[in-house]
Amino acid sequence: MDVVGLLPRPHLLRFPVGRAHLRRDGDEVTPIDAGHAGCGARIAPYARAAGRVRRVVPTHFHEDRAGGAAEAGALA
Repeated sequence: MDVVGLLPRPHLLRFPVGRAHLRRDGDEVTPIDAGHAGCGARIAPYARAAGRVRRVVPTHFHEDRAGGAAEAGALA
């Protein structure tokens, strides 16, 4: 997985298939997309370092975008 910092706040996490973005807003972070199932655990360290997870926003419901949404949502 690659992690790419995008200025000023979002981060892009690229998986072999799919991706996630982390959007920071103050002390909260919102995963936008969550990769495929199994990616939630890979998102967790980055999300927790960035802030408190309050919501997960899938852009659409294909497996490579929303498969890890439940796992990422468990971080809230």
